[in-house]
Amino acid sequence: MPPRVRRLELVMIAALMPGCATSQPNDRTPAVVQQGDSVAAQAQLRRLQTTEQLKKLTVPELARALADDSLKGREPFNSLTFSEALRRKDAPNYLQDLSDSLVARDRSSLLGLLALRRTAPELYRRKDPSFKVDVLIDALKNSRYFNAFGLPHLRWEEAAQALIDEGEAAVTELKPLLADNRPAAVWGSEDYAEYRRYDYRVQDYALALILTIRKQPSVLPVDRQERLRLMERLR
Repeated sequence: MPPRVRRLELVMIAALMPGCATSQPNDRTPAVVQQGDSVAAQAQLRRLQTTEQLKKLTVPELARALADDSLKGREPFNSLTFSEALRRKDAPNYLQDLSDSLVARDRSSLLGLLALRRTAPELYRRKDPSFKVDVLIDALKNSRYFNAFGLPHLRWEEAAQALIDEGEAAVTELKPLLADNRPAAVWGSEDYAEYRRYDYRVQDYALALILTIRKQPSVLPVDRQERLRLMERLR
């Protein structure tokens, strides 16, 4: 166990032993506990403040905020702006305005596009398929972390599923990525361990997505050389 984690564990155990007051902070309360509570409280306050600020944005302002989060690589589940875009789904004219705001054919439109897919499936279907593919592919090949797409051997997240839904039009744009051996890392302890076990690259995402679209066996082998041989057959 890392020394820092062990020290924190010992402090917490000591706080729960008889004779240690835990209900109110006092001179005997471990400083690390007080500091941790303070950091969590400040983070929650910032979250609430941001949520309130987002509620006041006009649709064009919200669209720009979605684009900013997209360019920063924030995943749908990790973006307060995306949550706000979903919350407004019943506001008059909002969904059409959101759809009309999606014009950039790159990753800056990712969160807006996925919000539209979630809240207005009919409007989403009307978007030009080539536009959707361009946005999703640009997000895939320029990601720093790939949590928005999932893990090829475990689960697909919404961005990957949106690409799969585009069928052979997506395959055409995925094939060039079979040559992209840039590392495709994810964050989160369990997901990161799986990423390290497979040594995932961008080309592995392209491989698994193509196999899934074509309804071929898509369980990727752990051995990287086996995956490379599969890629050669698809090129």
